[in-house]
Amino acid sequence: MIKNLDKEELLDYLMTSDFNEPFKDSEYVYLLEKWRYYYRLIYSKSMVKNDGKDQKIKNLEENIEDLKREIHRHKVEKATIANEFDSFKNKKLTWIERLTGKIKRNK
Repeated sequence: MIKNLDKEELLDYLMTSDFNEPFKDSEYVYLLEKWRYYYRLIYSKSMVKNDGKDQKIKNLEENIEDLKREIHRHKVEKATIANEFDSFKNKKLTWIERLTGKIKRNK
């Protein structure tokens, strides 16, 4: 009787039954095997989804670290340019610098 059910009916029976019906031992074994099959199927699908999520999280964390390094590099570059600009603010120009328009950098 139980072996004649299709997939959906069998899964519905497994999820909603109290197992009070008088089945033969072979039918209970069949139900247990089907339960194991559906459990493994659902478990494997959930593991694949979780692994995909974990990989996405790892990639996003790597991207965040890369962006943090890039922000730090830009801050250092900005500070260097600001220091160079400040050094040019009050600099006394020589005659050659005034005539040519080229300012020598002090390093």
